[in-house]
Amino acid sequence: MRATLAALCTLLCFSASAYAQQNPENTFRKATTSYERGAYKRVITLLRPLLYPKNRLSARKMQLQAHKMLGVSYVFEKNHLAAEQSFIAILAQVPKFRLDPLVDPPAAVKVFEAVRIRSNDMLRKIEEAQRAEERRQRDEQKERERELKELRQAAKRGSQVLERTIERHPYWLNFIPFGVGQFQNGHRVKGAIVLSAQIATAVASLGMALGYRIRFPDGRYSPEEKSTVDTLRTGQMLSGAVFWALVVYGVLDAINYHQPEHVREHQHKVSRRFSIAPAGINGMGLTITF
Repeated sequence: MRATLAALCTLLCFSASAYAQQNPENTFRKATTSYERGAYKRVITLLRPLLYPKNRLSARKMQLQAHKMLGVSYVFEKNHLAAEQSFIAILAQVPKFRLDPLVDPPAAVKVFEAVRIRSNDMLRKIEEAQRAEERRQRDEQKERERELKELRQAAKRGSQVLERTIERHPYWLNFIPFGVGQFQNGHRVKGAIVLSAQIATAVASLGMALGYRIRFPDGRYSPEEKSTVDTLRTGQMLSGAVFWALVVYGVLDAINYHQPEHVREHQHKVSRRFSIAPAGINGMGLTITF
């Protein structure tokens, strides 16, 4: 039965993911409408594929709102493990984020505050990393201005100049599960392994919890069924524990190999007629055209 439930969960997730990939913004709007109506199971079905295993929402504000709605929906569905995962994803981006007790459900606020207090040390480190990142950006801006000045001077002389592209790697991404930190560090094989293992253990834990609720909806069981109950509960706890152990490993490994930036260099011949533009959307640098 557990195998059937796991296969069913996988099929549902795959179908929802294929739908969400077509139009993420439209799916987000439908999820918002369902959230306002209290249709929390549909919210989970719509939002989960937008956020895992890869984020498909471009706007940061939309990402935070999606994680919030997903976390609150999991609270109402009594899946606190998944709710905590969504709340951690919010705090990893905005450590000072809070749910509003006057607007948000009290049960969700309680779970969120428990996660925030338990993750206090991690949040403090994220805030320190964000401040360091802001200082680094200011330094990079000064460096870009200096390079612009040198390029203009070099163009007047018609000399060779060096194009430098800087790819920044945000520190807070190291705290996101499912191999995000490994992929950012360029460790694609390791990231795929971490992603697969975390999905497998999360699905296993969820499947066993769902199996228990389906078979024993009122929580009652006969003495003959006690061994089945013990198996489901133990399996859920063990798979959940392995999942969080993998999360901790992924965070520590990502931090250990983290590089704040990656620099690419290319030499150009500069003429007297030239223009200067950003090197790309995902990087910082200078591009010469003539």
